[in-house]
Amino acid sequence: IRKRGARVANSVQGQMETFHLTQPGYYGEQGFLVISEALQAMFPQTKLEAAEIAPMDSQNFLRRVLVPETAILLIMEDREQDYSAALKTMEDSREYGTALFP
Repeated sequence: IRKRGARVANSVQGQMETFHLTQPGYYGEQGFLVISEALQAMFPQTKLEAAEIAPMDSQNFLRRVLVPETAILLIMEDREQDYSAALKTMEDSREYGTALFP
């Protein structure tokens, strides 16, 4: 978003270019949906203040920030890792998660 601006980042092309970054590691696409639904229940659109998440809208914020961060926290708990190790685990296991949990 900083490099290309919010409008480009939120466009379909921008989302396609960064789609892989939103995948929650070994939880796969199924895990993405479960985490997204839980977060949407916890943080309905009306509770996310536009000024706090600007320049993103609430759906992009949820998909690009909250889902990956939640996945990292879950991996930290699952594997008893610190944040850095869990981030690496998430990055390293994206292909596995996509293949096993499409």
